[in-house]
Amino acid sequence: MLTDLSGLLWGWLGVSVPTTLLILALLRGGRSHDGHGPFVIDGDTIVSDRVRIRISGIDAPEMSQSGGAEARSHLIRLIAGGSVRIEPLGADRYGRTVARVHARCGDLGRLMVRDGYARSAYGNQYAGEEREARQTRAGLWAGSGISSPAAHRAGRADNMKRRKVSRWT
Repeated sequence: MLTDLSGLLWGWLGVSVPTTLLILALLRGGRSHDGHGPFVIDGDTIVSDRVRIRISGIDAPEMSQSGGAEARSHLIRLIAGGSVRIEPLGADRYGRTVARVHARCGDLGRLMVRDGYARSAYGNQYAGEEREARQTRAGLWAGSGISSPAAHRAGRADNMKRRKVSRWT
């Protein structure tokens, strides 16, 4: 009986303590591993306190897509080397933390869409900001616009499948 109780306690501590530490680290104001603000992966993903964070409600061009580098650069400018406040909302299918992310300048998801460097996605949270950005031709909307990052990812996945099939046939 005592062995079962101690095993249960250690199991609970093994799960709850790391989870609690992660949540506290994210809420205290995220920094990268070098302490100089988060590292920007692309226009909608950062690494803060060694945790990969997907900014909620937006989809920015992929780095391999037209506008991807510009979107990443804009997110870097918005953060400007400062800290970020992260409100975890859950996880996506790739295991990334999905969160609202705030910097000194405000809600990064809202700003990326409003400034024309991301699309409103995964709900209509920033639909008004996207309409306004399109109408005023802000950011990437000044040119040909932002083609669908989701369609781009799907096309890449299809190409990878075709290459794998054709390689062995």
